[in-house]
Amino acid sequence: MVLLNIKISITPHKLSGEFDDDIKIISETIIDKEDAKLWAKSRGATNEFIELSNLYWEHSKIHGDVNPALAYVQAAKETAFGNFGGVLDESYHNPCGLKTSKGGSDKDPKAHKKFKNWEDGVKAHLDHLALYAGAENYPKLRTTDPRHFAFIHGKATSAIKLSENWAPSDTYGKEVMVLYNQLLEHSGNLEEPTILLLY
Repeated sequence: MVLLNIKISITPHKLSGEFDDDIKIISETIIDKEDAKLWAKSRGATNEFIELSNLYWEHSKIHGDVNPALAYVQAAKETAFGNFGGVLDESYHNPCGLKTSKGGSDKDPKAHKKFKNWEDGVKAHLDHLALYAGAENYPKLRTTDPRHFAFIHGKATSAIKLSENWAPSDTYGKEVMVLYNQLLEHSGNLEEPTILLLY
């Protein structure tokens, strides 16, 4: 008779994603737009906001190759999942709180850009993120982004670095990452244990 000494080791195995402390703005995502829609719906998003995922996934590649899931969760934060409640409402078609080129107070609706449709608003959002991330061939000559200023090129390459850049808050980037990880979890793209048999 042969006796085998078998040890079982449980180690984390990345099926398709894992919780992140930070993520590059220009990066690939394992999350698809249908995952994003289900997550947004579970968070009480408006139907209009849920459907914005189509635009983020459609336009991200040609607007700096921005991670569409990251942009979408930032839009969720900025618009309260399309419920707004601040100085803007859905008539602005502004998914990220972008101001006009002149700018102004956060509490002044006139300081914020009013886009003619959601497609223009999403494209502006993606271009603004791409510019912050230092995307190749940015700044662009043609964009719907009203604040497409060369001096912000490369100033925030990751979600965490959006703090103090996109918004005057040292927790802004962390709040975006919390939403990103919630979307990751909701879509089922998490670490799961793998059992290894060691002889």
